[in-house]
Amino acid sequence: MDLVHQNWASWNQMTMYFLNMDCSIEYELMENFCYMFHFDLMTNLYVMTVMLISSAIFMYSKEYIMKEEKINTWFYPCLSFFVLSMLILIMSSSLVTSLIGWEGLGITSIILILHYFSKKAMESAFYTYFITRLGDSFFLIASAYWLCSTLNVEFINLSSAPKLVIFFLIALMTKSAMLPFSEWLPKAMMAPTPISSLVHSSTLITAGILLMMRYNSVISSLTNTKWFLIIAVTTLFMSSVSAFMATDLKKIIAMSTLSQMMMIIITVLAGNSKLAFIHLTMHAFTKAMLFMIIGSILHYSQSEQDIRKIFINMKTYPLLSIMLNSAIMSLCGMFFFSGFYSKDMIMEMFMYKKTIFFMFILINTSVCLTAIYSFRILSLINLIPNNTWIMKSTNMKMLQTIMIMLFYTTIFGTFFIWILPLIPFNLMTKSDKIFLQIIILSGMITGWYWFYKIYFFLSSSWYIMFIGKMASETLKILTSLTQVISSMLQFYNSMMWSILKKWATLSHQNILFNSKNTLKALMLISMIFLLMIL
Repeated sequence: MDLVHQNWASWNQMTMYFLNMDCSIEYELMENFCYMFHFDLMTNLYVMTVMLISSAIFMYSKEYIMKEEKINTWFYPCLSFFVLSMLILIMSSSLVTSLIGWEGLGITSIILILHYFSKKAMESAFYTYFITRLGDSFFLIASAYWLCSTLNVEFINLSSAPKLVIFFLIALMTKSAMLPFSEWLPKAMMAPTPISSLVHSSTLITAGILLMMRYNSVISSLTNTKWFLIIAVTTLFMSSVSAFMATDLKKIIAMSTLSQMMMIIITVLAGNSKLAFIHLTMHAFTKAMLFMIIGSILHYSQSEQDIRKIFINMKTYPLLSIMLNSAIMSLCGMFFFSGFYSKDMIMEMFMYKKTIFFMFILINTSVCLTAIYSFRILSLINLIPNNTWIMKSTNMKMLQTIMIMLFYTTIFGTFFIWILPLIPFNLMTKSDKIFLQIIILSGMITGWYWFYKIYFFLSSSWYIMFIGKMASETLKILTSLTQVISSMLQFYNSMMWSILKKWATLSHQNILFNSKNTLKALMLISMIFLLMIL
């Protein structure tokens, strides 16, 4: 036992030494130009995150792609270069050298979106290419300002910094799909699910945010970022509402990614980059796992993406249902899942931060909407057995990789809180703490129990269609009543005619019918008939 404890202690020391290592590796590419890799705590943790997620996705994609009739030979080399570009971006020590990884991400992402070579895939790839290249041009201009101001890739001239920061923030807006560039993110979902899992978890959409965390001190000290904060909050609310109203499963997850990225950007702008980094890594594991689960569902449901037409039998596939529930719980920030540790602290920070009240309301509303549409997915997929497509089989190797991600999602929340202990926290009252949890729980309850009524009300034009149905039913009743009255009047006329005919016959036509006597007789017979009806 002593030997085990000694080995465990030495392993912990080596791990902490590697994570806390702060060094740079310089590689001379040409005369007067060196490429430098920088390793610090944030870089080491995120490199570890990308490598863990990428390895799981490579194992997952092997089973996912094998089902296709025609497999592109360039898929795995392109996917490997995509991950390599992200690692170069993470480890680069300046904006100029980060351009290599930035460009590599943009080029390989377009090729991966074109995987199926369908018309929709080509349209989505062209639109994504146009938006991302627009951002790349601003990033190139920012890098040129950096390099030309000092002729040194490792230092920045403060006189040119304001213009540099503006160009960099515009590039960040395009890469992070902020308004008005948000449309490329759902269009990029035309790529295979393993690619979407990488793009939406730890690579493409997080590239600009990582650079923003690294240079946040320069950005906040040299420029006014209130306009950027307003755009981020607006995008957060827009993406949450879009995910709430959408029925396409992959679009819901894409809009969920966008809302979480905006939450991270707002946290960085609030001055807490460490907390934003923890939420970024927690979201990376959670969203990668969620995309793997969704990919398995779509893979064996004939690629049906409408959540109203998909059903997972919880008794037949309990493991997949448990993993889906765990991913949704972590995304909502439920107690003691990985998403809880970061999201709860972010909400506490905004509660005690001097922010505009309207922004505070929008942020809390977006958090509540996240819980609503997340539990809507659970309620529609798990609890409606009369949907069109029912999962009939699963792949155990795909489930094994998802179980690996479930392990990461479960333990890494406490791990990152332990690794980064210097995050400032707020001492809250009991009522404030309960208020934050009520926001999340109310969203969960709404999504689970009340969504059917809310969605039914909104989809029926606020019950106007039922008023029309009631009017049509009333019209049918009135029509049948009119037919009954008409038949009764016909019977009355025939009876009157037969009585008058018999009267004339009995009189042998000797009785003279004057108009006055006839009118009295008709009135008397009518009164008798009405009394019979009543």
